[in-house]
Order: sequence, then structure tokens, then C-alpha cells
Amino acid sequence: MEDRAQAEALAECNGKVVTNEGTKIFFRVLSQPSAPQTAHIDEQCENKIKAVMERRYNPTIQTLNLENFCMSPELVTEYFLPLYRGSVAQRMCKLVEPLYSILVGLDLSNNKLTGLENLHQMIKKCTALRALNLRGNKVSRSSEVLTSELIAIRTSVVYCLLYLYRSGNFIH
Repeated sequence: MEDRAQAEALAECNGKVVTNEGTKIFFRVLSQPSAPQTAHIDEQCENKIKAVMERRYNPTIQTLNLENFCMSPELVTEYFLPLYRGSVAQRMCKLVEPLYSILVGLDLSNNKLTGLENLHQMIKKCTALRALNLRGNKVSRSSEVLTSELIAIRTSVVYCLLYLYRSGNFIH
């Protein structure tokens, strides 16, 4: 098989194909480890991302919940969109742009982030940002480096980072 679509089509035929002698043919589709899926974002995908973000944005308290984003039910069956991938993070930064001036809280928890490099510009441009949730990520850099990164971005966000660090929620 060349791709998932072919495998799914074959699986749909399981037990439905019959030989001339009347014997049903059953297929067994096995997957082998392959290269990670690519994060291709076309216009249709972007529209779905916008819909998910709209649903996850709380205008009352001006927060955006991007927790475990790539596992959003509306996206996971068709797209592979991990925020730890540079291309996905860059596109998300563009899509969040209309909220830059009003976004007070940003939840990036449980996204397997190993640092803030890919999201640095977004965090920097969110001038109203006061809370940043990084819980459950795989940040491996020292707390001093992360703290200094966030001080350079926005001083008030550091308090959230220090709270998360002290509570043992995200630095591994």
C-alpha cells in the first residue's frame, strides 16, 4: 500500500469480495513503521483549524486553549498537526494573529513541546498575555534558560512559568 487511504479502502472490502466459487475473501491490513506523517496544511485544513480555534477561544476571559491540539477530534482523523513541528507552529502563529492584542491567557499544555523556539514570536507579540500554561510538555532545557526567555518576552508570564516549574508540572 502506498498510503492510509488505500489501506482503509481495502479494509472496507473485507469479507465483501466473493470468488466465483462463493468463497469470501478477507483482507488483513498490517501497518509497518514508516516516516512520520507530514504536516501539510492546505486551505481546507486551515479552515478546520480556524473552526477548532474559534471553539477553543473564550472571549469572556480572552483565553485560547490549545491543549493537546493535534488530538482535536475535528482534526485527528484527517491531519497530523503537532505544535512541536516548526511548520505547524508557524501557521498557528499566523492564525492566532488577530488575537495578539487581546489574548490574556494561552494554554499550550500537553503538546510535547521541547522549547519555545517555534512559538517565541507569537508569545512575544501577544502584548496582553498574562498567563501561559506549559504543563505536560517535554521541555528539557533548564528553568533558568526558560525563565530568561520568558523575561525577554514578557515579565508577567514568568510568574506562570515559575509556578508550573515549582509545582513540578512540566520541566522534565
